[in-house]
Amino acid sequence: MAKQSREDRRRRQMDRIRFFARYAGIGMEMFVTLMVMAYLGHYLDGRFHLEKPYLTVLFALIGLGAVLFRIVKLLGKP
Repeated sequence: MAKQSREDRRRRQMDRIRFFARYAGIGMEMFVTLMVMAYLGHYLDGRFHLEKPYLTVLFALIGLGAVLFRIVKLLGKP
């Protein structure tokens, strides 16, 4: 009986680790996607000599949309 409870504790601990890793991965994916898209927009603004950061804002919004789509897709899975 003690062996089973030890296995149950280990299983619960592994479930918690998987849960944390899943959501930490989502957070890192969000951060990297938004930073890459914002940097790409910033680079293109400089490349095309735009006075205002139109492309930075546009690419950041596209990145945000992609991140939100990915989150909804991931959270829909069990």
